[in-house]
Amino acid sequence: KKQRTDNLIRNLVGAVYELAERKIGGTVVLQRKTGLGEVIDSGVIIDAKFGSKLLSNLFFPESPLHDGAVIIKEYRIVAAGCILPISPEVRLDSPFGTRHKAGLSITRDTDAVVILISEQRGEVSLAQNGKLEIDLDRAQLTERLNQLL
Repeated sequence: KKQRTDNLIRNLVGAVYELAERKIGGTVVLQRKTGLGEVIDSGVIIDAKFGSKLLSNLFFPESPLHDGAVIIKEYRIVAAGCILPISPEVRLDSPFGTRHKAGLSITRDTDAVVILISEQRGEVSLAQNGKLEIDLDRAQLTERLNQLL
């Protein structure tokens, strides 16, 4: 299990920073214990083994699913194009927009971990437990995912 998790983290971090460098925005939700049934149902079921190329394709700006969140559960991309509910209690100042508000909102009600890629700034942030860690580098994101997954 540890080897599979390490593999997922390595490939996920690689794909995320490739998107960030190209300033392609994205929201990746990593499901842990709390089920995300309603969120998954709001998107398109993919149910495919995780792959960095598949993830990149889902967020490609011309893709019909690029605006929604991708849900990953147990080494699989479960769904894409998912709509995350935004909690009215979540307040974020500019330059953070809807993507970051939605990503942060889902972590208030679930134990999900959310990776957010900013289109404007090419920055990578991590939301979990109602907190947002902004502008993480590869090593920081890898370390946080190792702690959380």
